[in-house]
Parts: sequence; structure tokens; C-alpha cells
Amino acid sequence: MSGRLLFVAATLWACGGSEGTDPSECSDGTDNDGDGFIDCLDGGCAVLEVCGGYVYETPAEGDADADADADSDTDTDTDTDTDTGVTSSGADLVLTAMAVYPTIAASGSYVDISYTVENQGIGVAPSAQVEFRLSYDNLFDGKDVGFCTDLFPALAPLDAYQGLVSCTVPFATPYAYSLVGRADSTDVVAELNETNNDGSTMLTLTP
Repeated sequence: MSGRLLFVAATLWACGGSEGTDPSECSDGTDNDGDGFIDCLDGGCAVLEVCGGYVYETPAEGDADADADADSDTDTDTDTDTDTGVTSSGADLVLTAMAVYPTIAASGSYVDISYTVENQGIGVAPSAQVEFRLSYDNLFDGKDVGFCTDLFPALAPLDAYQGLVSCTVPFATPYAYSLVGRADSTDVVAELNETNNDGSTMLTLTP
């Protein structure tokens, strides 16, 4: 190719712009940008709806799986959210290794409760409350006697926190109780499993 032809070709490429700047250019039968491709055969038109393509948009913040093409088709992925911009934290808090000292105490005295909260999930768990109660049946429910609470810090996936809290023994009927505890007792953490947050140990109250 002669120098003049090279110059002309380069000029057409540089000045012709991109075919598809105006959607009407994709159906006029003309090579508007001079690159040798006409209408929907040109990459600038092929991505537009007039040629069966799509205009790509950035997914909405907070929704990692929003439809990349932002058209009106139905989301067919298998995750649990519904493209509302709200997703589960993916955390899973488990209360383990509970112990109390002393194991026999009188109402109005003090005991130390040690415990471990593990995040066995795949998401970060924010700081939350762990609550302890006296139970007749080893179940954390409304029939229990309130004992005390403590806070644990935010936990990364597979991280754990070892806590120790000193509590006043409440006034209750002398009995061999289950001292039950629940991580995230106020339900502020969205978890993969909400049924494994409890732990227990024995505490006997004397007259």
C-alpha cells in the first residue's frame, strides 16, 4: 500500500468514529466508521439492542449478583437473595466451651462465666450480645431466670472470641440449674444457621 493510501486509511479510521454512536447508523446499510464492517457486523453496533445485543450497566451497590446486562430478564441464579440489594451476612455464631466457677453458689454471690463464641460461617459477624440464664430444663426460653449478659467483638470467618464475665447470682429457688447461654440473643446478626447459638453448663444454687 502506498504512503498516500496508508494516510487516507488512517485518516478514515481516526476520524470516522465508532459505528453505533447513533442507533440509526446500525440499520442504514452504510459503513459509517470506515472500518470495513457494516451495521450489525460492526462491533460498535453488535452490542446494541437493535442488533440483539445489550447495553451493559454496573450492578447496584450491595447486590453482587445483579443481572450484568440490566435488561428485564429473570434472575436465574441459585443464591438466596432476590436482587433487592440486601444479602445475608453469611456468619454462623456458635457458643462453645461454657464453664462457671464456682459451680455451687448462693444467691447474691458472684460467679465467673467463661465462654467461647465461634464464627463458623463465611461472612463477618458484627459485635453482638451473649446472654446467660438459669434454666430448669436446659432450654433457653421464657421460663428461665435472667442471669447476666456480655458483649463479644466482631468476628471474621472462622474466628473465635474467648470471653470471661463476672456475674451476680440472681435470687432464685435453690436447685441444680442448667446455666444456659445464647450468642446473639438479640438477633442482630443474619446467620446461615440460627439454631446453633446456645450452650450450657451446670450451676447449683444453695439456700
